[in-house]
Amino acid sequence: MSSFGNTYWNQDLKPTWGTFSSLEAWRTATGNEMLDGRSIGALQDPLLVDDPQGRLFTDPSKLHLLRSHMLKPQSPCIDQALDLKTLRGIDVGTEDLFGTVLPFGKTFDVGAHEWSKPTASPRPAR
Repeated sequence: MSSFGNTYWNQDLKPTWGTFSSLEAWRTATGNEMLDGRSIGALQDPLLVDDPQGRLFTDPSKLHLLRSHMLKPQSPCIDQALDLKTLRGIDVGTEDLFGTVLPFGKTFDVGAHEWSKPTASPRPAR
C-alpha cells in the first residue's frame, strides 16, 4: 500500500517519520507521496474547524458528529486532493463523512470533509 496526496500535520510541525528525518527523506526512501516523478503530499496546517488535540473518538456510529475535523473555508486542503478513481481506480464514494456530495468544488478536498459553502437556514415560521 502506498500513500499519496495526504496532508501531514501536528502541533509542533515535527511529525514522526519512523527512522526518517523528514517527509522528504521518507518520500525519497519509500516512494510514497510521489506521482509521476513529482513530490505530492504536504506538511501543512489543514486549518480544521477545531483542533482535536489528541481527543479520541471511540463510537463509530457518531462519526458524523466529529465536527473538529471539518475544514475552515481558507483551508489549503480545499480542491487539492487527487482524483483517486482516475489515477488508481479507487472509488471514494459519493459523499464525505458528513454527507456532502463529492466533489463539491472544482475537485476533491484532502481528508474526510468536503468543504461546501454554507447555505442560509430558512427563517422559522411565525
